[in-house]
Amino acid sequence: MKAKGNHILCLLPEKTLFGRATSQLIPDMGEHCRESGFSVKYSRSLASSVIQLILSKHKMWIILYPGLFNPVVQSLTRFVAKSLIGFNLLFLRFLGKKIILYVYDLPTEQNIFAWNFVPYVKLSRIIEALYLKAASLLLVFNELTSRYIFTRYKLPKHNFEYFEILDYGFDIPLPEKKH
Repeated sequence: MKAKGNHILCLLPEKTLFGRATSQLIPDMGEHCRESGFSVKYSRSLASSVIQLILSKHKMWIILYPGLFNPVVQSLTRFVAKSLIGFNLLFLRFLGKKIILYVYDLPTEQNIFAWNFVPYVKLSRIIEALYLKAASLLLVFNELTSRYIFTRYKLPKHNFEYFEILDYGFDIPLPEKKH
């Protein structure tokens, strides 16, 4: 995907809306985008983000996912709203706009792992599939994430690209045996 830097917008959430790890990722991603010659905008809400995408002159967007696009559904009303947003993203893609999602987390799976519960898990996965399928490209930081998304959502393998520069994961060495 070749495009001039001034036609690419990195749409990032305000870092004050998130925890420590994501709050560290957001300015780093902004800096990386600026160094690459891309425009950077910050948004405080999902509605504002979608409006910026629809009205923007930019031909390509890089969006942190999930960020403001969290797919976890807490009510049927939110399911309808998130569905409309997903269909808007698909429509923008139909119009030739490119959406690149930098996938740094999978919140539905994270909630299942952490709390063993998601109120509307099937609806949350429908929304996540809709958001991921709207993307022209998914930047993932490791093969495990790529393999999981590919298997769960049946996305084409050519939609994935590894982007390890902002991987905040770390290896924990095994404790040494004491004699």
